[in-house]
Amino acid sequence: MSSTQVMEGNALFDGILDVTERICRIGDIPDVGPDQVMYEAGFSSIDALDLLVDLEDAYRVSISDEDFMQAQTPRALYTLISRLRKEQRRS
Repeated sequence: MSSTQVMEGNALFDGILDVTERICRIGDIPDVGPDQVMYEAGFSSIDALDLLVDLEDAYRVSISDEDFMQAQTPRALYTLISRLRKEQRRS
């Protein structure tokens, strides 16, 4: 494994961890696994707008409602954020 792959893996892990911590803090839930649907872990749909705004502010991206609704796990949300950040850099 190259050092670039290790760095990308670390960034992915750190990003998923950050999204997980935000979900838990905003939703006031103890834990959610990286591939666990946050709503099944106790996250309330009432808190979804707060999470969306928090993620957009923290990562400086604009997330469409449709994309946000489809990305229901910490890993899916971070993958979406990563894709949006790359797209913004290209623009």
